[in-house]
Amino acid sequence: MPLPLLRLPFLALKEIFQSTELSDLILMAMLNRRLKNAMSAAKYPVNHLRFNLECHMLSITTDFKKVVVKALVAGQFSEEDAKKYPIKIDKEMKTVATEKKRGEHLIYVISRKRTPANRWILFEWVSRFLLSFVTPKTFSLHCGSDDINLDNLFVWTLTNRFTSVRLNMERRIPISPKNLDFFLNDITADELLLGVWCTDERYKYGGSNNVVPNIKKVCINTNNWVDFHNFFGTLKFPTVECRVPSYETINQILKQWINKGDNTLESLFFDVGPRYMRRAEVLRGIDATPTSSTEKQLPRRCKFYLQDGVELLDIKRNTDGRIATIGLHDRAVSLSVWAQDQLEQVGNQ
Repeated sequence: MPLPLLRLPFLALKEIFQSTELSDLILMAMLNRRLKNAMSAAKYPVNHLRFNLECHMLSITTDFKKVVVKALVAGQFSEEDAKKYPIKIDKEMKTVATEKKRGEHLIYVISRKRTPANRWILFEWVSRFLLSFVTPKTFSLHCGSDDINLDNLFVWTLTNRFTSVRLNMERRIPISPKNLDFFLNDITADELLLGVWCTDERYKYGGSNNVVPNIKKVCINTNNWVDFHNFFGTLKFPTVECRVPSYETINQILKQWINKGDNTLESLFFDVGPRYMRRAEVLRGIDATPTSSTEKQLPRRCKFYLQDGVELLDIKRNTDGRIATIGLHDRAVSLSVWAQDQLEQVGNQ
């Protein structure tokens, strides 16, 4: 005899929901509107939700399993073994298919309309549908396609706080100055990875007015929008990893830190591509001495210390005497800034 779920008291129903596989709940919610409304009131806590805009996919991580929900248009789905269910969404008949692969629960929402625009409409519907009863602790976002309208992206209406935001690092995505400012100034993230080039070649990012940095770590793969002449006046983030045009540019940035610097910065990592280290260019005009820190102390601050063949040198800031350690790698340069409490901590060891 089937259990009449909707006749149960709310607390009992909530307990059943939260002990049921999320993939089963999603399917039930799509097939039964009354059940979905009950689930919206109960909420289902999950650890993380990732928007993947390249393949219109939502990855939802729970304590035990991962559920992937993907929006497709007709002709893109060919899994013959998947279970399929017809549903009606916004007056259109669609298909929901489910299967398990490599420990993941996969759910496909398939539209008969083949237009690319419809795929975006479907993906937004799926996202809003899931978030009506799923409550993630954290979000992340991956943009891997250059046809995304960042100005009106529906994700911004759902959240602007992320553990990670990644704008494709494999190929350059064109971005307007307005959107670049939005990502660097208005989004809150632990990590922002920018594989973008600014469509206005004259534009240089001017920095943020935020008192507290909204992003902990920024990774920059294309730098036509970076003001290397005012590096610390604009990129006020604790950790910055940046592709730079030359070792001479690194030398200029290190001199900026020595002469003034910025109290927000904790670490830098500069990548110059395939060109091997040019030590003389990096250190020209800089008073650098072999680091005074011990092998036991260095790993606490210099995350690249354990790499073989890295030469470590200390530099001092003119304005306040603050110490930073430079790492000279085969094709890169790192900088780790020491705070006073960190120096006191390692000094007591």
